[in-house]
Amino acid sequence: MTKFSETMGAWKLGNPVSFRNLTQFPLLGDVTLQPDYLTLDDAAALDYVRITEVSEGGRVPRLRLENTGPKPVLLLDGEQLVGAKQNRVLNLTVLAPADKTIEIPVSCVEAGRWSYDSPMFMASRHTHFAEGRARKAASVSASMAYGRGRYSDQGEVWQGIEAKASRMLSESPTAAMESVYQRHEASLDHYLSSIAAVDGQAGAVFAIGGRIVGVDLFAHPSTFSRLFHKLLSGYAIDAMEMPGSDRRAGVDAARGFLDQVAGCAPAEYPAVGLGTDLRYHDGGLTVAALVRGEEPVHICAFALDPDRDRQPGGFSRASARARSRRRTV
Repeated sequence: MTKFSETMGAWKLGNPVSFRNLTQFPLLGDVTLQPDYLTLDDAAALDYVRITEVSEGGRVPRLRLENTGPKPVLLLDGEQLVGAKQNRVLNLTVLAPADKTIEIPVSCVEAGRWSYDSPMFMASRHTHFAEGRARKAASVSASMAYGRGRYSDQGEVWQGIEAKASRMLSESPTAAMESVYQRHEASLDHYLSSIAAVDGQAGAVFAIGGRIVGVDLFAHPSTFSRLFHKLLSGYAIDAMEMPGSDRRAGVDAARGFLDQVAGCAPAEYPAVGLGTDLRYHDGGLTVAALVRGEEPVHICAFALDPDRDRQPGGFSRASARARSRRRTV
């Protein structure tokens, strides 16, 4: 048994909590210690963190993060940053060291804007939607495996956002992912108010209808509690596309998915900030984790739907028209 599989096996499944077609299976543990880091929202509230473009001209896949505080700052895989020259999402989970400045890898989620609307970024209430996180994680893992760095397939990210905005009638002039969330804010709030975290919960397996779609797990229940609604929004916005699905996945399906994740043998890479990145991708399963010593800071894994957002021949005609507005360097 590997250390990774031991970590995955240390948590027990609680009773599922459902609203409409979205179900979360709580992952429960006995950890009571508080983390020695701050979430991005908490660090920003204390004015400890400043996220900007890397230069006045900017680079799409990189941002500059200055942490002036006394503790590391946790930035979540898929966490959305809004402002500056265009909105971005984190390509992977980062634990930014205290009192240091680093560059962080990101993807653009606003294809039609490349101009300043603020000097700095702010964390939004949302992550990249779950299906987009899954595909991004897979492409980042492939990039790392080939020694190309922590880059996503930016074209695929844009295509996924455009397809989702079209399906959910949420197109915007700048093709911003945030517009999808804003368009459906009232319905989204029903999900967020109806699915609550439970005491001792450090993570969750999420299912939409009868299909397991992903898991997010932290070493500390307090971290999960702080980030739960942000994570839940990404799964809920996907669930809203399939309102007619009455099937629900059972506990056995959730346990089977966890066993599948525990059975993988991830590759190890030095992290952008503190810790070690673990990556695994094989067919329908992609796994990404940040560990520090014995602590699994954050583990996420997704069951990929091979047919979702795939269009023969690549970009649609609308995508082709938009490409002239897009920057990837």
